[in-house]
Amino acid sequence: MITTSGSNYDVYLNSPVGQRLKVIPDFVKLNYSYAEKKLGNLVIVVPIKYLPFVSEYCQIEIWRKAAGQTIAKLELEALWIILYYRPYVSDRGELLLEIAAVDGKLALLNRIVAYFSGTSQASKSGFAGNIIKSIASENIASTANDYTGTANTGLYPRGIPSNYFSIQPNLNDGASVDMSFAWQNCLEAMQDIADASETAGTYLGFDTVYDGAGKLELRTYSKQRGTDRTLNSMNPVILDPSFGNFGSAQFEFDYNNEINFVYCGGQDTGTSRKVATSANVARWTLGPFSRRETFEDARQSDTLAQVQDSADAALRAGKGNIVFSGQLIETPFNRYGIDYNFGDILPCQFLGKLNNCRLNQLAVNVEGKEEIQVQLTGIL
Repeated sequence: MITTSGSNYDVYLNSPVGQRLKVIPDFVKLNYSYAEKKLGNLVIVVPIKYLPFVSEYCQIEIWRKAAGQTIAKLELEALWIILYYRPYVSDRGELLLEIAAVDGKLALLNRIVAYFSGTSQASKSGFAGNIIKSIASENIASTANDYTGTANTGLYPRGIPSNYFSIQPNLNDGASVDMSFAWQNCLEAMQDIADASETAGTYLGFDTVYDGAGKLELRTYSKQRGTDRTLNSMNPVILDPSFGNFGSAQFEFDYNNEINFVYCGGQDTGTSRKVATSANVARWTLGPFSRRETFEDARQSDTLAQVQDSADAALRAGKGNIVFSGQLIETPFNRYGIDYNFGDILPCQFLGKLNNCRLNQLAVNVEGKEEIQVQLTGIL
């Protein structure tokens, strides 16, 4: 166990199939970053004595007990999977082992939608959350198959066994969308579907949640991943440098890569090609130089409704960002892991401007002391 700034960290090393191999109480440093709907990264440096137990696809669990807590919690509900490691000699002559891992969304990144365009597995309409889970069911979980119809048979079927990966039941969450995603990467297809839902007016998140006993579960989240802690909620938490709970604060209003008008092309060619547009009129009419166009290639989409939803997803992906970032500072009533968590919606105030933001990205560094840098994205 490492104790730092009042928080305790327990690190566990598991085999590629989840069997506990070692407790690592003496790590030298730990860094991890986590972002909503994207792959997280972890780097840990440990004494060289752990090298015989480490191999590719071994697993790491991080359990954190914040000051004031009596029981440690699985940090971010995440399982980390090792993809890289290296023994090295430090500047001080110490023989150390650096390990790099990514979170359980690797299971989504590892698969593609292996079905032909126009098939029921590659073209779907309905609640966005249900579609995301259907992609996982048909390409990732134990029920996975592919275009051959035989990939779920034999000694090594395509799907992940049910004791390692499961899918939350459908919640009919997210907006109604019509999407096509033949041969796309599963994680990227899910991101597009979530973006299309948000453009249609309903926020949708997803994540792979670890149960602490060997299994990941794909879950979807409507409205927010965590808890609403805005001013009108039961337990509001305001991040404000003047309150002493947020350091090195900055508000970014970033429109460098904004796209506010999308032309999207589906199947067919020439004048027969299915084309749809999606626009944020309020944005592109701000001034003579504010219209920002792009073309989205959605040739896998065979209906105009699917082309439209692809256009909407591209519009959402190209929106400007309001980002509140800085370093969390614990106070008696503002403690990460107790009073608020990753995925919560928090009011953020700086220079007299108040915005409700999602805590959707954080980076933690534990090396002698704990430092937590966060980014919160404004709800536009």
